[in-house]
Amino acid sequence: MAAGPDRRYWDSTCFIAILNDEEPWASIGQRILDRAKQGAIELIISPMTMAETVRPKGSSAPIPVEHQQTVLDFFENDFIRLRL
Repeated sequence: MAAGPDRRYWDSTCFIAILNDEEPWASIGQRILDRAKQGAIELIISPMTMAETVRPKGSSAPIPVEHQQTVLDFFENDFIRLRL
């Protein structure tokens, strides 16, 4: 049996660090995302990850509406797997 991509569970903090350019986590996360785009890694997320990324915990408001659909569309990438 052929080995598939490595699997990594990501929660909203991983995505938010990249979106907010929070170093050093944004650079680390971007390298992981680049490997996922190449097919070497599969990111596993929960439905809460999507909700928390659009409306971060502790935030009084969601991210700007003009960015919400872009973020939600990102979760449709083939290298991201939704698990309940």
